[in-house]
Amino acid sequence: MIKTRQFKTKPFKHQLTGLKKSKDEKVYALLMEQGTGKSKLLIDNIAHLWRSRKIDIVLIIAPKGAVPVWLNEQIPTHLPDEIPYVMLRWRSPSGISRIRALEIQRILKPTDVLRIVVMNSEAFGASANALDFAIDFLDSGESAMVVVDESHRIKTPTASTTKRIVKLRNHSSYRRILTGTVGENPFDLFSQFEFLDPTILETDSYTAFKSEYAELMPQSSGIMRHIAMRVPKKWKGRYVVSWRSMDEDGVPLKPKEICTEELTDEVHALLAKNARSIITTFDKYMEPAYLPTIVAKDKDGKPRYKNLERLRALIEPHSYRVLKADCLDLPEKTYSRYYTELSGRQRELYEKVKAECRIEWENGSISTFNKLTVYLRLQQIICGYVPNAEGVQVELFPSWKENPRIVSLMEYLEGRDEAAIIWCRFTEDIRRISEVLREAYGAKSVVQFYGAINDKGRAAAVADFRSGAARFMLAQQRAGGVAQTWTVSNSALYYSNTFALIDRLQSEDRCHRIGSVGTVGYVDFEAEETIDTTIINALRSKKEVADVINGDAARPWIGG
Repeated sequence: MIKTRQFKTKPFKHQLTGLKKSKDEKVYALLMEQGTGKSKLLIDNIAHLWRSRKIDIVLIIAPKGAVPVWLNEQIPTHLPDEIPYVMLRWRSPSGISRIRALEIQRILKPTDVLRIVVMNSEAFGASANALDFAIDFLDSGESAMVVVDESHRIKTPTASTTKRIVKLRNHSSYRRILTGTVGENPFDLFSQFEFLDPTILETDSYTAFKSEYAELMPQSSGIMRHIAMRVPKKWKGRYVVSWRSMDEDGVPLKPKEICTEELTDEVHALLAKNARSIITTFDKYMEPAYLPTIVAKDKDGKPRYKNLERLRALIEPHSYRVLKADCLDLPEKTYSRYYTELSGRQRELYEKVKAECRIEWENGSISTFNKLTVYLRLQQIICGYVPNAEGVQVELFPSWKENPRIVSLMEYLEGRDEAAIIWCRFTEDIRRISEVLREAYGAKSVVQFYGAINDKGRAAAVADFRSGAARFMLAQQRAGGVAQTWTVSNSALYYSNTFALIDRLQSEDRCHRIGSVGTVGYVDFEAEETIDTTIINALRSKKEVADVINGDAARPWIGG
């Protein structure tokens, strides 16, 4: 029985429900929407297992931006005071100080207190050092728990980060994954649940898993044949024998061929049926070394997934799903779009890149792009610049006052006095918009949060924004969309989006979570009939799939 006095901070009803379901489970997935307090639930679970003498070690793996939050906020705030613990933030061993080395040695020694290490997930992809330390740490105790926060980041089975984290399964007794959106397609679930327990999904083959939950393009299709011609080939241990036969008048007939391991008697017998048969080639049979599996699409361009309800049924006994709308008395969310136009020069360049995948510069140099890069360049053109052949950003407008995108942003902000989060895909946009806002609203009105800013700079930016010293937070979704609480703002502006659904959903909930007051508005800046619309439609399609996997009811989102 769970007693209220066991908690340092009082749980909400939904957190108590989740704890009752998961507290003694060996493996479990906390698939709770961002802002519903899954970190607190996890810490309460750790406390329960420690009191029950079922664990003595906890390893928390989290994105780089979330590590300080676990260390400085979540664990000190929610772990009961009567539980003695030591905690360490792991860093790469290169260049560490003597004191730091002693701290690492100390955390590896068995003790009577709970030992906690927080590691950043990115470190597992950089080298094997993180994996080696993690295994040493887990093996130094009697029973360990491994927690993967924002577990959607280990969705790719072939990634080094994923492979190394999955290996920790064999060194832990208890495992947890935490994420608000387990995946935007069924394939994203495979590695996350493989880490927990490969028997949950009833297959340990990623290829078989993909075939089970999607209609794949047949190898006979035009696209697959096109790919097959271009990937590396390898010998499959067989030969291809080609021959031509002639009719009674000596006229060559259509060539024929057969694949065989060797020129057997059967092949000779086949050729002997026509005395005029002539072997023209006897070559090694080469096949593609690999072929990707590509999901077929319907007439509307949407991927053809299948059996999603069955997939949901498999994970449901091992997971807890809750939405803010179902458990918290939070303010309403509203969505709108702010439409912009392209200038004549922008539209001309946009259509040229879209059609020809190239730009010819005034100096005669030419930049060519593959199809994937084209999407990136089209977004940059919409924002008012594009990199040349040397990678230098070329301005399309002499002044921001002629840039339709920035002009639209400034028009939207005019007459409004609330704090705002402005999400940008590119750091170049953050730089440009910051200059304009500082000119209009003051040098200290803007703070920034993106990948290249270190922990100290991020902490200072967040402090200024939360205190009201800065009015605008300019951030990239992948960096700022994790583990941050920015409820000081009720306005989130998407200056440019990415195709990643999880980045969008994570970023939305920075200002819509426990502590939010008043309606929260989300505004997407969109140039009609451009890549902006394509991205928004793709996000909406991915969310429809994610809702089925998660068992969520459909709700209006991004203007739909």
